[in-house]
Amino acid sequence: MLQHKVCRRVDNNSPSNRWRVKACGTPYFAIDLDNEQHDRILELRRRGRSVYYCSPAFVERVALETHYRDGTVCTASVRVDVLPAAKLTDSKHHSVIFNHGGTAAFLCSPEPVRVKVVTREAFEHERGAREFSLEEARTLYDDLWTIATKRAFKGPEVQTPSADGLRETPPVRREFGTAADVAVEIAALASQYFGLSWLLVHDRASAGAEAPA
Repeated sequence: MLQHKVCRRVDNNSPSNRWRVKACGTPYFAIDLDNEQHDRILELRRRGRSVYYCSPAFVERVALETHYRDGTVCTASVRVDVLPAAKLTDSKHHSVIFNHGGTAAFLCSPEPVRVKVVTREAFEHERGAREFSLEEARTLYDDLWTIATKRAFKGPEVQTPSADGLRETPPVRREFGTAADVAVEIAALASQYFGLSWLLVHDRASAGAEAPA
């Protein structure tokens, strides 16, 4: 699962960002964090789920046009694993920064905590190809549902999004008969309560040439 972020580029060197420049050089890129969302992501990571921040390592419009045209947006993006970091227990501003080459990243909290940059190769081969089973799907659904319920606002059952676009009221518990049914609800939970995109990679080689896309 990916939490897509828009970064900003920092070129200046000042007393307020001296350690950031020392760690990442200039220019470096920064993405702002939503504290509540960050803690939900971290809780999923601690449960062994593959959940990462994802940001393009560029901000210029001409760079976007070039990467889009060449099909290299994913190659030129950085995926960050915040598992080494702690939860954000305050209401202060926090961010993740990464260097221009996308090889080093830090969580500013406010002291720097080194977090892991996940390469595209590692991201694509993190888990071996296997059948998407109903049992596995239900386990993932249970993880998402438990965290969403625990962190939900215990108020009237009005399904309205919060200021950050995430739902605040508890999700409705559902039962499923097929993996396809639960997959639809997993995608909805991930999006509505965590702000995450859920990626399913279909392996034609292992599934057979006649398998649907």
